[in-house]
Amino acid sequence: MLEFLDWHMDYKGQALAEKLSRIIITLFGTIGLVCGYAVQQFSMTVYILGAGFVLASLLTIPPWPMYSKNPLNWQSMKKDVYVPKKQKKNK
Repeated sequence: MLEFLDWHMDYKGQALAEKLSRIIITLFGTIGLVCGYAVQQFSMTVYILGAGFVLASLLTIPPWPMYSKNPLNWQSMKKDVYVPKKQKKNK
């Protein structure tokens, strides 16, 4: 369907997305609170916070390329090695 997108985020990308979403929602919440208080309308506060939530969702939920710049280097697969199990001694 959308083969052009890389559907993975690395750990640093996840941390960046989390930090970015917290900053955006906190910023919009603060601005919404101040604007809502200035015009004495709580609905303005909710609308501004909702806009911040939508913006944060659009920037952090999809796996944008900026979130996958530090891929993990996995170890190569080892061949199967037979390891015998320890036998239990009867007491």
